[in-house]
This record gives sequence, structure tokens and C-alpha cells, in this order.
Amino acid sequence: MEHISKAVEKFNASQGRDKLLVQTSNQPPAWAGLLLSIAQSKSREMLPGEMRLWQVKLGGYSTETVEKAFLRYRGEYFPDPNTIAELCDLVQESALQERGNNDWERYKAEQRKAEQEGKLATEEDRQALRASLRKMAGLDQPSPENLEQHRKGFEAVTK
Repeated sequence: MEHISKAVEKFNASQGRDKLLVQTSNQPPAWAGLLLSIAQSKSREMLPGEMRLWQVKLGGYSTETVEKAFLRYRGEYFPDPNTIAELCDLVQESALQERGNNDWERYKAEQRKAEQEGKLATEEDRQALRASLRKMAGLDQPSPENLEQHRKGFEAVTK
């Protein structure tokens, strides 16, 4: 099996390109040290072409996200970039859920504060609003049609 960096070099040569198919910076990413530590702990040697592959695969994620993904990895063997990219997606998803939970908790706290300060509508407020709406709609005056319904409802409740 051919190493990815050699395959890219051959492709670039066949296309008459001097540059890499995918450009990466010459400076290693901030998470490179963590990757090298994991490689060392798994008795694995990282080749320069491999580091470029990792940079390309994980280049769209923030350093914090990649580091959290590495820390979540619990595999027995050295991970591949796709596995860490999937973990990065999970880290981002859980961060979004956490932000949503924080927003919900903040909303509930604001509602409690508003209730304590008397800024929320009470049940009496709602009943007064319903009564005024019924009056505006003319439903507060009994009519022959709704009088029979009210009587039947009252009888059903009192039985």
C-alpha cells in the first residue's frame, strides 16, 4: 500500500503541479504535541506526510475541539484521523447542546426573577383578560343558544 504523501506527490507530478494538492501550513498545529504524545504512548512513529494528513483532516476544527476529541479517544490502538474527526463532531454537538441547556437555564432563572418581582401574569390576570375578551365578543350575555349549553354543563358538574 502506498503512503498518502507519495500518492499526492505522484498525482501532483502527473498534473504538472509544483504545489501540494491540499495546502497545509509549515507550522504544526497546536494539537500536534498531543498527537505525537499519543503516538509515542502507542509505540507509533509519525511520518511528516502523516502529520500533513492529520492537518488536512482536522484543519476545520478549533484547537480546543481537536484536543477534547483526542482526550475522548479510548481506543486500544493509535487512532486514525477519521475517528478523531468523528469525535470532533461529537464534541461540537455536545457543546451546542450545552449552550442550549445554558440558554434554557438562564431563561428559567429570568422567569423566576420576573415572578418574584411581580412582572409575570397571575391566574387572576388571565381570568380578567378572558372575561374582558368574552365581553368584547358578546359572550358574557346569555343567549337562548348558549343558555341551554351552560345549563347542561352545570347539571353535569353538579351530579
